[in-house]
Amino acid sequence: MWRWAFLIAGWLWYAWRIYTLTVNWATFPNPESARAIWQRRSNFSLWLGAAVLNDTLYSSGLIQRWWIITISLLGCFVLVSIVQPFLIPTALVLTMRYRGWKLARGKDPQASFFGELAVWLYLTKSEREAHRQRTRTARD
Repeated sequence: MWRWAFLIAGWLWYAWRIYTLTVNWATFPNPESARAIWQRRSNFSLWLGAAVLNDTLYSSGLIQRWWIITISLLGCFVLVSIVQPFLIPTALVLTMRYRGWKLARGKDPQASFFGELAVWLYLTKSEREAHRQRTRTARD
């Protein structure tokens, strides 16, 4: 039971990492810093996806021996490194479709709690304060 709860949490974490990679780093005040953060997050997401996929195979009973688990982890890393570049634009398209859906219903497409959290990761402390001020001014 707990193993499956951790797997679900791992897959949700990986999906969140993919979503945060859809942020356009070129629009930030310091694009070089945002790009460096994006690169680190992208590399870690590869390993996270491979580990969660490998643990899913182990939990399903498809792999059991230690040497098969090790080889499987390398195979999962290769598989995730092939699939992840397609997941990022897919998440971006889904986000854009959701924003279009909100716009069609007369709601603010930029108002998103998750979008704010995704952007927050790429900002420095001073940029966060400036962003906070801009959002407060925009709401009022």
